[in-house]
Amino acid sequence: MNLSVGTRLISHANRSIPETVATDTAKNPNLCHIRTMENKSTFSTDNLTELQDFMFDTMCSNDMAVDWFCDRFGVNATDEVIDFVLDAHDAFFGN
Repeated sequence: MNLSVGTRLISHANRSIPETVATDTAKNPNLCHIRTMENKSTFSTDNLTELQDFMFDTMCSNDMAVDWFCDRFGVNATDEVIDFVLDAHDAFFGN
């Protein structure tokens, strides 16, 4: 991986991720923000499958599904996460 000046590697979930140190990320479009990188892995097909398995096993409420997802994948309940989980919950239960 090529890193530009202004980045450093941080440890997150047993992997190294480039983090922008300087505020000049607009000058280098090849740099990406940690939040974007986490979102790509957070909303993966594998995570959706695990969520569906949990909902099938527990027949949980939508609040319980959001709590489980946040705990399981170590994410905060942002609007994007809540929308993802509630959409999956509604699709799973046919709402």
